[in-house]
Amino acid sequence: MPLEAVEKVIEAEKENQERRDKAVLEARRMTEEAETNGRMLADQARRKAEADRRELLAQAEKRAKERSGELLQKARAADEAQCAQASARLEEAAELIVERVVE
Repeated sequence: MPLEAVEKVIEAEKENQERRDKAVLEARRMTEEAETNGRMLADQARRKAEADRRELLAQAEKRAKERSGELLQKARAADEAQCAQASARLEEAAELIVERVVE
């Protein structure tokens, strides 16, 4: 094989090795970039899920407070009605007792 042909083969092998090395480096860079992007997306999703959870919890607490306020108002109204009814019966009972004692 002539010297020129050998030199061309060596040069071609060198260029192929350089291309392979560049391709390996590019593949590593792309892998690292994909992993970084994946971590960023996972972190974003986690933060959004946490924000959604807090919002849902706040809404549930608000509804619970509103509902407990409604129930408390109903209970107070029922209590006042029972007290009024008891007071009316107490007066009737006192009048009945007075009538029986007088007779």
